[in-house]
Amino acid sequence: MDVLEVWFNRGYGLLPRVKRRVENQPVVVGHRGVCGHPAVKENTLEAFDIAVGLGGGIELDLRLTKDGVPVVSHDPDLQRIHGAEGEIAELELSVLRERAPQMPTLDEVFGRYGTRCAHYFLESKVYHPEEEASRLISEIRKSIQRYQLQGRVTLFSLDARPLDVARKVFPELPKAYVFGVSPKEAVDYALSHKDTGVAGWYFSFPGRIRKFLAERDLHEGVGHIDYRNTLTACSNRGFRYVFTNRIDRVVNPENS
Repeated sequence: MDVLEVWFNRGYGLLPRVKRRVENQPVVVGHRGVCGHPAVKENTLEAFDIAVGLGGGIELDLRLTKDGVPVVSHDPDLQRIHGAEGEIAELELSVLRERAPQMPTLDEVFGRYGTRCAHYFLESKVYHPEEEASRLISEIRKSIQRYQLQGRVTLFSLDARPLDVARKVFPELPKAYVFGVSPKEAVDYALSHKDTGVAGWYFSFPGRIRKFLAERDLHEGVGHIDYRNTLTACSNRGFRYVFTNRIDRVVNPENS
């Protein structure tokens, strides 16, 4: 399905678009800063520098080290991105620093960009046990308060469990349920909880949920917008946030 989506996005991105006047331009959010860049590792400060430098927001994945420090990594281990051995949950931060020095902590990200970042979307990669998920949400809360970023951070998840934990531990933290191709589970969750936004593939984003989200000022976002024609199409539809793997190409056409 991922491969089909990639090819669909490429074809859809070739369709020319006429830009319309819209009340508000969307915030373009760099997925993992940049993802799939030939010279920059995803979820690193170098990747986030590109997104923030272009005026965008950033989406990042969070895991906990053995000593309870939130660090930025999509994968549970170090092999794919950092070429090293070890599971993040089994390593203390000091060891992680030696094996994967480019992997930042959440505090380092907040401290580096502060309010210069248009918005932070934190995807929890800790689903269970609930004690560990609660620990991550508690650390997120401390970091937000430490850097005074209230109103600039949203919890993202492809799974309901971190959202349920956040509702107990940090209820004022904005939340969004992320879907892949089918939006049903995310939409049903939003309708039943009424405090959670929805984000997912632009082509299958359901129009019926948009009024519900707007009335409650909940987040709605679409991705992955990797072509400027598609960005124009989603801007014309008035989406609040658009997510892209290659913000350097979408925002800056000279890099296309």
